[in-house]
Amino acid sequence: MTTPAGTTGAGFGSNPHTGRTDLEQPGTEPLMDPSLTKAVKSESDTLRKAAQTPDERDEGDDDSTSG
Repeated sequence: MTTPAGTTGAGFGSNPHTGRTDLEQPGTEPLMDPSLTKAVKSESDTLRKAAQTPDERDEGDDDSTSG
């Protein structure tokens, strides 16, 4: 892998025994509890909406950023 400066950087990790590149250990717990990440996203969305001006709220009615 080449960095933007043109120097050689680290390559992608891989497990030579399986050929997989994600290096995730079987049975590993998620880094964060999915319910926590959902709550954080919900709170972030609420605060983002609260910080909008009335004009911004009218423009963002399509809510295309929600997933």
